[in-house]
Amino acid sequence: MTDYTLRRGTPADTQAVLNVFRASVRDLVPRLTGQPAPSPELTPAEIAGWQRVVPLMDFLATHHYQWWVAEQGGQLVGYARSILMGDVLELTEFFVLPGVQSGGIGRDLLAKVFPSSGPDFARRVIDATLDVRAQSRYIKAGTAPRFPIYDIMSTPDVLTDVPTIPTDLSIEQAHDATAALPLIMQLDEAILEVSRPAIHGWLLGNRDVYLYRRGGQVVGYGYVGRGERGYDGPFALLDSGDFPAVLNHWEQLAMARGGAFGLEVPTIATAALGYLVGRGYHIEQFMTVLMMDRPFGDFSRYLLNSPPLFI
Repeated sequence: MTDYTLRRGTPADTQAVLNVFRASVRDLVPRLTGQPAPSPELTPAEIAGWQRVVPLMDFLATHHYQWWVAEQGGQLVGYARSILMGDVLELTEFFVLPGVQSGGIGRDLLAKVFPSSGPDFARRVIDATLDVRAQSRYIKAGTAPRFPIYDIMSTPDVLTDVPTIPTDLSIEQAHDATAALPLIMQLDEAILEVSRPAIHGWLLGNRDVYLYRRGGQVVGYGYVGRGERGYDGPFALLDSGDFPAVLNHWEQLAMARGGAFGLEVPTIATAALGYLVGRGYHIEQFMTVLMMDRPFGDFSRYLLNSPPLFI
């Protein structure tokens, strides 16, 4: 007999699952990076940072494919959630409090939200941490690591000067979401082989989107967060060679916004990676790996959403 119960998550659980998410990450990062364990008390900056995740979690609370939580002794101690993008199922979150791991909770949650097959999907993907226990579960679930995702952050010297790179691209902010959505969807189909209207609907309502044109044709898009230290991405380009010019434009916007900034960069996106590292950005010790049950899309032309709860 188990000493925990599983039930479907509801929007009323959002604060409780955020607490589980936060506690799990604060436990995980020192173990994977060798950094000192954080103090039990959150700093004001940490509190503000975690609150910036809430709008995204509110979106996932209403647009998930499956969402299950685990309760023990009247307390929510774990949860898992997935989202459907066309025929691709993505595990967006999977966290169990450190003190109750290895008791079967994680296994049962994963089975609920990330089944190996189903009528609604043909492919599956996870942007997974490097935690070996989680990796083992995902491999047993039928996925395999494909390539790492670097969290690349700005440094103080990067913020002092952003030279302008000449480009033949026309870069414009799209103010009409209704008109922009079909163009963005076409690019997703060409680059990622997925359809994500709900995700782009949320992004268009929460971030500024820029369209990149060449010869009048839209050849890419990029999302830039609003306000100080807003989250950025995703970025998608038909030609990866355009990343230096696109990222140069993003840098100028991010500098005007103020604060530190960064991106989630697949290691196979070598044009973007080379530009950012060459500019002096640093690779954070904490990184993830994209896992799939079968490969799809061309991630050399794509930078992930930040925070990377979905690709």
